[in-house]
Amino acid sequence: MRVVLITTIIFLFSFAVAKNDKDAKAVAIKFLNAYKAKDYITAKKYATESAKGVIDMMESTETVDKVKPPKVTIKIVSVKEDGSKCEVRYEGSDNPEEERVINLLKVDGKWLVELTKDDDID
Repeated sequence: MRVVLITTIIFLFSFAVAKNDKDAKAVAIKFLNAYKAKDYITAKKYATESAKGVIDMMESTETVDKVKPPKVTIKIVSVKEDGSKCEVRYEGSDNPEEERVINLLKVDGKWLVELTKDDDID
């Protein structure tokens, strides 16, 4: 009985995680929260291969300090899916007057954030 319960819990958890990768809004929020918290390892989980290179570049140019970044709340303004591309407009509590855009691509059925060095997500 215990094995069945544990197996069921693991199945439901893995289903929930997999489902979130198929939701562009959820991926954008997870990526932005991790990125704003300077948790680049987690942010890369939601990024395309080319975006991972951009994140590495940004990470290498930061000064090393022990100050924890302030908590930023992300508000999704709109999500526009067009086939394998998605544009997510959002506002961050660090700059609520400015609406920003993050682009996602569907890769192997999962939404991933696509960044270039010219994108302004800070």
